[in-house]
Amino acid sequence: EEAIRVSRRIAAEQLSIPLNAQFDGRLIMVRTPSGREARIGKMDVYVIGPFAEDLSNLVTEWDKWLREHKERLAKLRAKAASDADAIGNAAAGVSAALDIALKDLGDRTKVTAPNLASLMLLVEEEGKTVLLTGDGHADDILAGLGSQGRLDAQGNIHVDVLKVQHHGSEHNITDEFCRRVGADQYIFCGNGKHENPDLDALDMLLRVQREKRPGQKVKLWFNCASAQAPAGTPRQHMRVVEKLVAKHAGAAGSKIAARFLTGSSFDVTV
Repeated sequence: EEAIRVSRRIAAEQLSIPLNAQFDGRLIMVRTPSGREARIGKMDVYVIGPFAEDLSNLVTEWDKWLREHKERLAKLRAKAASDADAIGNAAAGVSAALDIALKDLGDRTKVTAPNLASLMLLVEEEGKTVLLTGDGHADDILAGLGSQGRLDAQGNIHVDVLKVQHHGSEHNITDEFCRRVGADQYIFCGNGKHENPDLDALDMLLRVQREKRPGQKVKLWFNCASAQAPAGTPRQHMRVVEKLVAKHAGAAGSKIAARFLTGSSFDVTV
């Protein structure tokens, strides 16, 4: 339902902005031949995900939802037609299919079709690189980087900034990914809900960082501190996250630093 509301809001008749103009109006996905996909200002944008198979799976799931919710769809369309001024509130609750319960690090079967179809980008500007991973899986990120020829002879890459995939969920990250993709700065977008950032995933990333890149300084940025997290389990989880990061930072000396957002925003200097 959220996707339908958003699609209505960004429709050309509401915003008068052509959709995906840099991609000839087509879906943004990994295509061949590979190469720079778009230039926005001084930024070179390389699409590293999703792949066609994952979009096909999403279409199948999407069509199934539409068939099973015709009445709800009609109401959404009617509301969108009559109200083009205010963006609807996010749907309450989260589908049980998205709940994180198990601790199987990197289990791709635990990642939903919509998340596997995430748009993932490598952005470069004046020698600086930012890897935007959406809710994608580690294997797909590596495959996408490989398809764009962005991995070195050993199959590795180092970027200035890495937005850690899917709020730091344990299902989306692997030991191999942590070893092959390094960064100077890691951004985690999670507030403790569904136990994200996941403790095992975070511990693995920091452990690999200390083991594989012991002399490199890194900084971790979290968009939520425990004091700002929702009360209850999410807040308790973020307290444990803060302690875990502090433990690794103490063991690494001055090589690992972290900042937890306590205000409305922060600036990441690249």
